[in-house]
Amino acid sequence: WWLGGAWLWLMWGSASLAVVALNYLGFGARGFAMRRDGRMAWAARVLTAPYRAGAALNAWLWTRTLPAAAEIAPGLRLGRRPSTREWHAAGRPRIVSLCAELEVRPDSAASRDVSCLPMLDLVTPTAPQLHRAGRMVADAVRCSDTGVWVCCALGFSRSAATAASARSRSPLLATITGSTTRRVTPCAARRSATASTISAV
Repeated sequence: WWLGGAWLWLMWGSASLAVVALNYLGFGARGFAMRRDGRMAWAARVLTAPYRAGAALNAWLWTRTLPAAAEIAPGLRLGRRPSTREWHAAGRPRIVSLCAELEVRPDSAASRDVSCLPMLDLVTPTAPQLHRAGRMVADAVRCSDTGVWVCCALGFSRSAATAASARSRSPLLATITGSTTRRVTPCAARRSATASTISAV
């Protein structure tokens, strides 16, 4: 009986990885069934749970010694997915998530506090994706009184590319410059430099 139960767990993990592989091979980010409010459809949440647990652990291992986010421009933070505590400590900013594989919504956040444009991790975003994401961030910065937190799993690739795209669309974000980099922490400097480098390409 125990061996039979173990096989069920292995089958669940295998099915989860198979879905992820299919998403990268053809379905794209939509295969994770992430909604605009940062939550997954129930079936996708259950089916991909083993993979998502590993992805969340990997993100924690990579970022556990880093600040959750860095302010790279007035009202604009760039970082990993915030926990409820981190979100409250930051003043409950609006969240713009680029995660296709990990849900983003602090426990007390309403759906209006989160916007999600899912992108696959480790895949270069297309020009239309960056255009849409940049416009989403620029609009959020313009409309939010509490700032905006742009995030992905680690806070370095998808989110940095989106912040760079938003910079080109909003004069409010023109302060993502070298002077900003010098005033913030080393983590913020790396994130700000990443966004600046991408925007210059």
